Amino acid sequence: MAIMIKGPKEIEVLREGGRRLSRVLNKVASEVRVGMTKIEIDKMAEELILQGGDLPAFKNYKPVGSRIAFPAVLCVSVNDEIVHGIPNSYKIKEGDVVGLDLGIKHAGLYTDMAVTIGV
Repeated sequence: MAIMIKGPKEIEVLREGGRRLSRVLNKVASEVRVGMTKIEIDKMAEELILQGGDLPAFKNYKPVGSRIAFPAVLCVSVNDEIVHGIPNSYKIKEGDVVGLDLGIKHAGLYTDMAVTIGV
């Protein structure tokens, strides 16, 4: 796959997408609490993305060779779980280290970022 050089308009779209994504991910990270499930965190991220007028980048993404599509908006990994964890009914506990990885599609272009937080 060739890397395509972005022009000034595309760079501005990416900047705005990054700003929007940063707001969503920082809000989600600040709201993670003991007792929340990974699914609740995922739903919060999806609501915030859609409220901002953007689309989740990861939900239903199916790379070539994959048997199934990624079923969630947010990758949530707790403690020693591998990256890109699929949200489930696990309840966050005090002392957990939580990795959150999120992407959005804004104006046709994708941005992606991750953060790790202590609960």
